[in-house]
Amino acid sequence: MLLFYLLSFVISLSEARPVVLGMMAITIIHFWVSKKLPFNVIKLYASLIPIVLISIVSISIIGEGGGDRFYFACSLILPMIFYKEKKWWLPLVLLNIVAFIASTFLQQYIEPMASISDQELFFYAGINGIAICSLILIMLKVFKIEIDGFQQTITDQKQTLEIKNKEITESINYAKGIQEAILPSAHFLEREFKHGFICYLPKDIVAGDFYWIEKVEDDLYFAAADCTGHGVPGAMVSVVCSNALQQSLHEYRHTNTSDLLESTSQLVSKTFEKSIREIKDGMDIGLCRWNAETGMLQFSGANNPLWLISNSSELKTNSDYKTIEVEGRYLHEVKGTKRPVGNSDIKMKFELHEIQLEQGDEIILQTDGFADQFGGTNGKKYKYNQLKMFLLKTKSIDRSEILKREFSAWCEGYEQIDDVCLIGLRI
Repeated sequence: MLLFYLLSFVISLSEARPVVLGMMAITIIHFWVSKKLPFNVIKLYASLIPIVLISIVSISIIGEGGGDRFYFACSLILPMIFYKEKKWWLPLVLLNIVAFIASTFLQQYIEPMASISDQELFFYAGINGIAICSLILIMLKVFKIEIDGFQQTITDQKQTLEIKNKEITESINYAKGIQEAILPSAHFLEREFKHGFICYLPKDIVAGDFYWIEKVEDDLYFAAADCTGHGVPGAMVSVVCSNALQQSLHEYRHTNTSDLLESTSQLVSKTFEKSIREIKDGMDIGLCRWNAETGMLQFSGANNPLWLISNSSELKTNSDYKTIEVEGRYLHEVKGTKRPVGNSDIKMKFELHEIQLEQGDEIILQTDGFADQFGGTNGKKYKYNQLKMFLLKTKSIDRSEILKREFSAWCEGYEQIDDVCLIGLRI
């Protein structure tokens, strides 16, 4: 606008000078008032006022030959500088395009106020061309500075995130080593659990599920546990619960599985009650005690059942159980007690189930990760019944590998949603 006012003294624009002065006065007043307005209003005003001024000059004052309408190329860039989100700057860009088309059309029908010679018009158009190119170059430079700033910010943030991610991953890997320390060693498993299998598939680096195996004289204790949560929180709970099991067995010397779970539950609750906020974290677990000399199996469960695959249609037990049969093989299910280990409003005692095992029987404990996994052709859960049928139909000695292959095939294309833990023993 200032450039246009100065040009009015060079070329014959005396009759339009009062209008130009009025436009400049309005612009100055509005900029002064806008200092007291919210920043978003100022940005909107700064995007709209050039459209109004360019339209007035190009249509009413100079007309077609001055090239003023090409200033819309500059005002079109302003909203993209002021606003970061497309939903704000796109309407203003479209408004500039509409204003350019409208100005070009109206110049054909509206007589301009100024009457200048061809030589003056050529000079005026040349100055405008230089000014427009200069403004566009300046705006592009501003754009480049902004883009460079954004790229540098993104680069800095990326480097910061990479450093933090590396530190977090290193910490989690260290935590994995701690969690692995509570699991039975390979040497122990080879010696004491050689007729058993373990299918252990953590969802993350560390897991909320864990398996537990201990040998006390002639008794072999083994369990599959599912602690609250997964990942780091679940892993922290698993350490607490595993230590509570160890303490109940070796320090308090509880032997039957019911007393073991009761003691473990009390120890877990006692650990978490020290917190300022109420913590109801704990675990669902299936726990067995098997005596190789007598063949007697004890089982107690916290929400989790015992599955026993046998060639016999009946179990030697006083406990209730359900049975399914496939091709002369039977899977018997003994339910666990409907309460978790840890802080809970349910206070019923963990039931003790005793079963006399026979040669060829297979005991299986599991958490819910396998059955709850989404996959297959329809993206549905695997479910417990399907898992039972799979276990009955497969007679492979290496249960671990065949279960891992089945799980991998089922969840192909789907993210693993939970930790998976199955543990079993063949008599």
